[in-house]
Amino acid sequence: MIKLLMTLFTVLFFMDASSAFSASAEKWLCTRVGFSRTVRLVAASVGAQPCKVFDAKRTAGDTNDAAVEALEDAGTIKPIFFSNDDGKFCTRKVKDFLDDKGAHGWSCIKLL
Repeated sequence: MIKLLMTLFTVLFFMDASSAFSASAEKWLCTRVGFSRTVRLVAASVGAQPCKVFDAKRTAGDTNDAAVEALEDAGTIKPIFFSNDDGKFCTRKVKDFLDDKGAHGWSCIKLL
């Protein structure tokens, strides 16, 4: 019985958390000699918790990331960074990640 209640609590918690992720997202497009990727920071609002950071490769000519973003939001694609109790963690990590990309020859521009 306790195991069933814990499972139910876990499912309800993640359902509630995933609905918060759709509220706000910041997105960057990073390119480097024929390669491109999107980096997305998802949270209820800037600096809010919980938060997730995703990094996805883009295919040539891909102008719509909706399918990939739906998989990210559904939990099918795992985030590269996440936090349930420190929203500023994701903000710091995405900045560090973009700075590292820039140091390795990538050019990143903010889309949203």
